[in-house]
Amino acid sequence: MSLLEAIGGAARGKVTVLLALVLGLQSADTATIGAVGAELERGLRIGNTELGLLAFLTMLSALLLSGLVMVRACRSYPRYVATALASERGAG
Repeated sequence: MSLLEAIGGAARGKVTVLLALVLGLQSADTATIGAVGAELERGLRIGNTELGLLAFLTMLSALLLSGLVMVRACRSYPRYVATALASERGAG
């Protein structure tokens, strides 16, 4: 059995790869904000709350954009909802 067959075919393969890429980028973005948080706080004169809001907004934009791409790629609303829920669980 090939990997493509194991995950349910080409359509699910596209969804799986896209979700993995989006979650990887979100993890990298969150790690970057964490690594340069002190410099951001000093340079932009923001506090922990604003830094958390910045991280949340980048996560939200990634979630919305990945959802829009998924809808266009798959033309399937239930997959959009499932992906959004999975992204929400992975980010929390």
